[in-house]
Amino acid sequence: MPVPRPDQIPQLQDELNDRREELHRLLLSDGLPETFDALTENQQWRDNFRQAVRRYQFVVEMRDRTSDDRPDFGSEESTRFESYQRGYSTIYADLQKYVGYANTWAHQPGTWINDAQRTGLSRANALLAEVESRERALRDGRRAWGVQACTELRSQVNVANQLPRFEQTSGQSLGTLYKLVRNADARRDTSSVEVEYGQTALLSRHYREAACSELTAALLVAAHRDLYDRRHKAGDLITIKDFAEPAGPSSARRDHVVLVVGPPNHPESVYVEPWSKTPTVTGALNYSMAQPHAYDDEYQREATGKDYAAKATQRINWSWVNARHVQPANPPAGVNSTADLPYARHVYDVQHAFHSPPSSAGQGRALTQDNLRLTAANNFGQPVAAPLAAQFATTPQQSTAAWNQVQYSATLQSPQPQYAPTYTGYPAPGHQTATSWTPAQTLAYLQSQTGQPSQQQGGSSWQPPANWSPPSQQGGRGQRPG
Repeated sequence: MPVPRPDQIPQLQDELNDRREELHRLLLSDGLPETFDALTENQQWRDNFRQAVRRYQFVVEMRDRTSDDRPDFGSEESTRFESYQRGYSTIYADLQKYVGYANTWAHQPGTWINDAQRTGLSRANALLAEVESRERALRDGRRAWGVQACTELRSQVNVANQLPRFEQTSGQSLGTLYKLVRNADARRDTSSVEVEYGQTALLSRHYREAACSELTAALLVAAHRDLYDRRHKAGDLITIKDFAEPAGPSSARRDHVVLVVGPPNHPESVYVEPWSKTPTVTGALNYSMAQPHAYDDEYQREATGKDYAAKATQRINWSWVNARHVQPANPPAGVNSTADLPYARHVYDVQHAFHSPPSSAGQGRALTQDNLRLTAANNFGQPVAAPLAAQFATTPQQSTAAWNQVQYSATLQSPQPQYAPTYTGYPAPGHQTATSWTPAQTLAYLQSQTGQPSQQQGGSSWQPPANWSPPSQQGGRGQRPG
């Protein structure tokens, strides 16, 4: 199938849901294992087919759970689902293999099955291929939208709490974020949560600084605008996933949010992660955070087709905003290293958000809960290096010149993105091979079930286009790193 336009995605998702419902009825409700038994006397093959069906059924049931019915992080059920999600391409391939064999046998002379069973096998075989094709097309369409949205967003704002930007501004980036972008006096009251996200997106673009909350808000506003089918009056499902640690003192907890486009936990959906140093747009089964199904949804709604940034423009206190400007970055006295700067405990060095990264993602840390505990304040878990005083020995003129690179305009309306029909300018998707499993018990569990680690469902992984570059030297509840 061709890569769909954003406005085609909602209708194609409905069609995929219909095909999957029919497939599940054939595989899980209509006695297909009994038909398989009638076609072979090989008990090992019979057992293998039943195991493939059981695994697939477990995945289907877990994906269909609501957020309120999610499993506890680290539980046997959650860990098992994690292993099946990471190895889903192998589970699905096994199912296709055995149904394909059975379909071939069913059409040979002398088989003891009736016409209804033969027809059911043929239909299941065809649906397995069609569902996989539709999942891939939807994933590629969402991925293409995410690539363009990330590229546009990262050209407008800096990532305030990633190490490169924090060091470039001698810590001023987070001062701007906390004191200006997140200042309640900059906003007027609104009863719409979507307009609140629009306010966040506008203020972030105005001051050119963002962390994960601001980046996700901007993407949510863009998704509402773009991922809507006006002909059928239907929108794609958009979710903000909240990776808040469930326990611990609030000052030490880590909290991260990210946008998911499409039904969470499904292979046709993508995570859109602009906060990492390498912006990551990847399939929902290849996102780097462990057991994402065990976390809360901060927000979930179908796209409405409305421009909430335009609506939010009327709810900004522009007199307050226009009277307060970013000041030149002057390092505080006595600063000898990045760890000594204010806000250093909120600064991270995360390269990408792939579970199984492609080589082009760059060397560096993946976005995980463990790596969110590594901050500039603790030198990212490494011994303290030699003093970096020379790095901060900038003159006021040099600081002013650096800040001149991030001047902003009060004209905040983003241009409407232009979509190529087939997105031929983006890299073609390719499956990535798993090289590691996290946590360790996930590997052990999957190996005990399948005998070997399996290929990742990584067909939607994205790396920046060759001509992409970030702005110059880019770098809550509890501590929200982004």
